[in-house]
This record gives sequence, C-alpha cells and structure tokens, in this order.
Amino acid sequence: MSNMYQTPLPAAEMTATYAVKITPMLERMAAVLAGNAQSCALPINTTIENPRSPCEYDYKNTHQTFTRQQVREMAIEIVTIMSASPSPTAVQNQIPSYAVGAKASDKDLAHALRVPYEPSKGKNAGLTLSGAGTAIANYRFAMKRMAGANAVTNSLASGTAFFVNRSAVLARMNEGADATTKTANEKACASLLNADGTCTSLAPTKSTTMPNKNALKAVARLLYGANWHAGDKSAIFQDCQAFVYGQASSVGKPNQSPVNRYTLEVLRDTHQATVRRLAKEAGAPADATKSKALAIQWFSDNTARLEALN
Repeated sequence: MSNMYQTPLPAAEMTATYAVKITPMLERMAAVLAGNAQSCALPINTTIENPRSPCEYDYKNTHQTFTRQQVREMAIEIVTIMSASPSPTAVQNQIPSYAVGAKASDKDLAHALRVPYEPSKGKNAGLTLSGAGTAIANYRFAMKRMAGANAVTNSLASGTAFFVNRSAVLARMNEGADATTKTANEKACASLLNADGTCTSLAPTKSTTMPNKNALKAVARLLYGANWHAGDKSAIFQDCQAFVYGQASSVGKPNQSPVNRYTLEVLRDTHQATVRRLAKEAGAPADATKSKALAIQWFSDNTARLEALN
C-alpha cells in the first residue's frame, strides 16, 4: 500500500503570506502524527545555514522524505513556538501545557498544529488562518529583526557601518514640492533617524564590490519609490551613491553622532566594566562612572564626548 503523504504538495503562491505558504505542509505533518504513517514528503529547505524556523519552506518546492520521528521533533519545536510570544495571544491560549515539550503525545502535537487563528484586526481580520503558520511567521520576523540588529551592532563595532545623508535626500525629494508633499517626505525619511535624532546605521552587505548596497537601497526607495528595482538599477545606484557614506567618513555629517570605533549603540552592548572605564578616560566625573547606565547617560547628554574614544 502506497503512502499518500509521499505525493508532492502543490507549489505555494509566491504572493501568499508565509503563514499561508506553509499551511499545507503543517497540515501534512499533523496528519502523519494523528495517523500511522511512518514517513512523509515535505517541501522543507534543509540547506539553510541559519534557519529562522524548524521548517523553512523550499521555494523551489523540492520535497524531501522525513521519518515520523523527524516530523515529531519538528512539531515539538513548532508547538513550543506557538505557546509563547511572538505567537498571537489567541494562539498561545489554545496550547495546553501537556502539548508542549518532549513528553507531548503525537496526537496532542497534531491537535496543536491544527489550531485555528482568527485575527481581530488588520487585512486578515475575519479570516481563519493556521495558528501554527501564523506563529512561525511571527517568529521568523522576530528572528530576522534580531539578526539585523546584531549585524548593525557588529558593523558599528568593527567600523564598517554605512549611513544616509538624510538632509541631502530630503532636499532632493522636496525640489519643487508643495507643503503637503514636503510634510509627507519628512515622514518618509523618519526611518533614517534614531529616536535620539542621530543617523540610523546600516550594516554592510557581504558583497566586496558593493558593501553599501543596503544604504543605497534605502535611498532608492525614497527617491524612486517602492518599485525602484523595476528601473535601471545600475543608474539608480549610481545616483544614490552621493547620499551614502561610510562610518569612517561620518564625523561632522548632519545628524551624525561622532563615530569612530564607538557609538551609543556599541556601548550598550559592551561589558559594564569597559563602559565605565571608557567614561573615565573621556573625562566623566566619579558620579557618572558608578554604573554602566550612568556612564551611557553621561555620553548621551553630550555625544561629542564620544570623540575622546579611540
């Protein structure tokens, strides 16, 4: 008797949300655990070096065979993700404690993988979605943001970050614009500044020929719109080069906190003893070096003090 779970699943619509893309795969996993099948074929990409979830969808729809035990192990991870933030609260509330962890039965895992989720707001309000799919999508997004933040922190520490000259970009956007458009442009450029008014730092890419590509793309979106990539990329990037500069050239630029090896972001990720020592070296009074928080506050009060650090 053939195993019907070895038949490849239909390729997902590329325009669908990630949660919707992986829903058929999650349903197959649940069916295997709820029944007696000992294996199944799933479109999971197992070649990703640092996967963001236990079951990364293979966009080529290439299926691989997974044993029942492998499916169970993935399900345990997925249900654990469903039981905590950033999984929606409505999904978390449907996951009983006995379904979480290695002691969960196959049937409990299968039931958890099938819990529904109905968003109360947003573009999917009123629709019934996969709770597991939504939880994984949220988890992947959180992992992506964390990876991005780590990349920025690492690039700042190594002196390889890039920045965008917001003032120059805004000036270009406002050429011939009316007051309403200028207000909209101001809001559009908000992402180029941190909460403290300093320039947002952008991590370099792995490309040796265009390490500032992330910064160039940020400018391209502002000057050429969301569909900028439909145009002549080479010409667009060439135009955007004038608005991008590296960390080594950042001192003295508009809205730029003095940067060499140190910025406030780097100090926040630095050991407390080192931060206190750096504050002392920069001339901080004794009261400002009693703790890491006080030292960072002292630097924040006047970012020019960062210039004393080398």
